[in-house]
Amino acid sequence: MRPTLRHYALVLLSAVSTAATMAVAQTPTFPHLVLAAHPSGNPAAEILEVDTAAGMFASLGRFPADVLPPLAITMDPFDRHLLVALNLGTNLSRIVRLERTPTGLIQYAMCDVPGAVSSMHVNGESLVVASDGGQGVWNAPRRGGNASLALAQDNLTAMHGYGANSAPILIAWTGRPGTGATTSGTAVVDSATGQFYLGPDTFLNPTGLLLTGAVDLPTGVPRQLLAFADGSFSLFTPATGAPQVVNTSIAVPPGGAVAMLPGPLAGFPTVLGGTALPRLYSIDPFSGAVTFLSPPLPGSPIDFCSGGASGAQGLQFSNRCGPMTLFQGWTGLEQPGSTFAITVQGQPNGYAVITIGLRDTPALPVGLPGGCHLDVSPDAVVFRLLDALGNGAQPIPVPAGQGLLGLILYSQWLHADSAGISVSGAVAHQIGL
Repeated sequence: MRPTLRHYALVLLSAVSTAATMAVAQTPTFPHLVLAAHPSGNPAAEILEVDTAAGMFASLGRFPADVLPPLAITMDPFDRHLLVALNLGTNLSRIVRLERTPTGLIQYAMCDVPGAVSSMHVNGESLVVASDGGQGVWNAPRRGGNASLALAQDNLTAMHGYGANSAPILIAWTGRPGTGATTSGTAVVDSATGQFYLGPDTFLNPTGLLLTGAVDLPTGVPRQLLAFADGSFSLFTPATGAPQVVNTSIAVPPGGAVAMLPGPLAGFPTVLGGTALPRLYSIDPFSGAVTFLSPPLPGSPIDFCSGGASGAQGLQFSNRCGPMTLFQGWTGLEQPGSTFAITVQGQPNGYAVITIGLRDTPALPVGLPGGCHLDVSPDAVVFRLLDALGNGAQPIPVPAGQGLLGLILYSQWLHADSAGISVSGAVAHQIGL
């Protein structure tokens, strides 16, 4: 008997339910990830999961490159792997990908970039890298490959992006005598082209303070909260002049603000303190109120990233390709006890094949006849006839219960003809509430 479409979906979900339950049990609330240094130890680098709701933390364990001094960390939003930059020496940084599994971290090679990486961000199929002493902003393939310079900017010490598929980034640099940037400043730029959207806006920094973070604030005029290595914070409104000091509710010591990112759901910015204040905390940029989010952390915290949204969502991570135009979408929510449908629009009265898998990397993408790429592992492959308008859909019933929360399913549509294989964009579907 030929298996039904429902059978394919149920078999796929059933096959991974045990592994998904184990993985989710480790990070049920998607905690922050903190990169800490142990300068005289082995390992020299450690990654901590920090659950700000429960006030707890745990080490993720060893990985091969942890013998190198740590520099920066971010999370790939499409598969929740960690991307970690480490100091390779001789003015080079090495970036590795870490997959979290029930048995520990698995490391994959990514790329090397000049200078010391200060921050990273994933934008679609690109890994955006800010490098201090490495000429500026670099772009590398998200799933591994050589990096290329996108924007020349000296002394680039902070950066953050605005979303998984958003090209703009906010960059910040520290003024240093004898360099190409003697005054500090910020700008919003296109991470792919280097085009300036806002700025550059500079300000005098006569003491040479390291600028460790800059966050856009949701105000009517462009305004940023700046963090500095001496533990101070300032509000910077380029239209009105120099940054204004924010008086914090506690005395943040020098080294108490080594990294800063926007807060969740447009909340107050989140700050990481170093050895002098090894905690995550939020700061009200207007009142200066500081709220601790974690207990004291071990080692010397260097950088951190969010653990990612835990709700049901779909994220596209590649573009359609080929002579046959295939548009992928979905209806419904990827929630336990419900059914969502992965849709396609293609050739009227034609056909398409959907691939559904559990992985988007490594060993992907794979080249296909005609020059396009398969971006998801083909763990389930289903043939679909399209209607007179070229529409088709693949229903995915999600079993009830909490066991699949956090599981990611990847989907992509294909069509083969004499010109080769055309593909839709790929989508990562995260099971959540």
